Amino acid sequence: METRDKVRQRRMERIRQLQESESNTPYNPPEYPNTFQRVPLPNVNVRRDSGVEDFNGSSMHDLSRWNDPEYVWKQKVNRDMNNRQQDYNFHDSGGIRFMPTRGGIRTKLLISCILFGAVWGMFQINHPWANKGKAFITSALSEPFDFQPVAMWYERQLGGTPTLLPALNPVKQEEAQKVTADSKHYFVPVKGKVIAPFESSRLGVTLETKAEAIVAAIDTGLVVYAGSKEDTGFTVIIRHTNGMQSVYGWVEHGRVGLNDWIKGGETIGTVSKNSSKPSGYLYFAVSKDNKFINPADVVNFD
Repeated sequence: METRDKVRQRRMERIRQLQESESNTPYNPPEYPNTFQRVPLPNVNVRRDSGVEDFNGSSMHDLSRWNDPEYVWKQKVNRDMNNRQQDYNFHDSGGIRFMPTRGGIRTKLLISCILFGAVWGMFQINHPWANKGKAFITSALSEPFDFQPVAMWYERQLGGTPTLLPALNPVKQEEAQKVTADSKHYFVPVKGKVIAPFESSRLGVTLETKAEAIVAAIDTGLVVYAGSKEDTGFTVIIRHTNGMQSVYGWVEHGRVGLNDWIKGGETIGTVSKNSSKPSGYLYFAVSKDNKFINPADVVNFD
């Protein structure tokens, strides 16, 4: 009990010292570096029976509460916190802060939903104007942006390329881009033996595999064709980034359709069955910038 009284006595002594220091120290309002001026608050007449306390420390309802040191301490802390919050709201970074409203958030959310629904609906429609929009969106999401015109304009205007954006300097980055393209990892479509190698007339290879072997996409891309062809049966064509395109022929149990987005290594279907042998066949071709290349140079089938 004696310890509690001593703590209470020290607290009251500290409050008395703070009150005396505040009364003896003149108040100097802070200087604000911006052009905004502090607007004086209007005088508001408050009813005496409202129970509200003024800023001078006098109670309008119960003067006896100010004899409690804990109550006085809480009022001082609340006053300081309110002053700091007002300064932060009206003079932070030299201007007034604008918080987003619920109406603004709802409007932005509604616009986002409308745009998402429009894009989704466009990919569900098979129409000439829809195909143009799908091609534009697919190109924007899958093909890299050509920075060479931007780099040339930047060099003409400012006399050099920024070190912050090294991608704008295609001359210095040419060797690095070649290494990255050559070292890109592609998934193996299927494990098997090449029985018909790549030729200029064939444009692809024929693989002999195990029966019902799973066919996988070599890289992430968009299915631009999924249907039957006279020479390769059910064929799937996938467009990848960097001008790459892969062709999978003689596919059975196809699990993809037109405009499907396929991830690298994802299952496309299974190989076709051989009626005379317990094995399967797959036609596979790869093109780069609309020119067919040897698939064996891209993936290893062993």
